[in-house]
Amino acid sequence: MNVAEKLRMLDAMDAVPFDPTVDIPAMFDNVLGQIAEAEQLVFVGGPRSGKSTLTATAAERFKRKARHADALIARYDWSEHSEEVSKWLAEPGPWIVEGVSTARALRKWLTANPDVPAPFTIVYMNKAIQRRSDAQEVMAKGVDTVFSGILPELTARGAKVVMA
Repeated sequence: MNVAEKLRMLDAMDAVPFDPTVDIPAMFDNVLGQIAEAEQLVFVGGPRSGKSTLTATAAERFKRKARHADALIARYDWSEHSEEVSKWLAEPGPWIVEGVSTARALRKWLTANPDVPAPFTIVYMNKAIQRRSDAQEVMAKGVDTVFSGILPELTARGAKVVMA
């Protein structure tokens, strides 16, 4: 299933795009073109920004294992959740990791590995492509705050960042 088909499926489920003027398939294709060679992909962003959809597309296209951090929400508290995801980041690639906790997981990985280059390609997707609740907007602002705080160190350690 291509990106356009997946988005039509979301529309059928009443997951209406937040900004209908955004050409989401073109944006996704642009991002996919920039990350094709990446071994360790991390999709960072708030709720309803397209992380899961783009991750599924990238995993299928690039034949990569994808791990969804949101799948851990019921098993761990918020801090343990991002700690577990930070362990995923230490595993050898190729892989893809996505979820709202990835910014905090990256921060924990940086702290636990102070002298290690950051081998990641990070796709930052914090713009809502579907309507968010007030709580989801607060969560997206938190993701942005954490990511903005670690971005200089990530890039200094060699991480590539793609802004979607």
